[in-house]
Amino acid sequence: MALENLKAMILAAAESGIGEACAEIQSLAQDMCPVDTGDLKGSIAVSGGGLSGQVSAGSAHAGFVELGTAKMAAQPFLYPAFSAVKGTVAAKIAAHLGG
Repeated sequence: MALENLKAMILAAAESGIGEACAEIQSLAQDMCPVDTGDLKGSIAVSGGGLSGQVSAGSAHAGFVELGTAKMAAQPFLYPAFSAVKGTVAAKIAAHLGG
């Protein structure tokens, strides 16, 4: 029974850490994205849950802004936000385990 409790505790910590990381990526992406009308910034959202999460921008022009076009330079916001947070996920999980 003790192993089941440990498994549940680790799973809960992992879910919390991943959720926290996704929320941080969302916040950073919203801070980094260029704002004209606010549509792009407002479309950045977290989906999923449990042991997986996704941060995406649902605006129709998000890909053009992130990657650029033949006539417009890229203004990345999602990948830099992900890059800033990806190395902290293990520490976030450990913090939820009390470590």
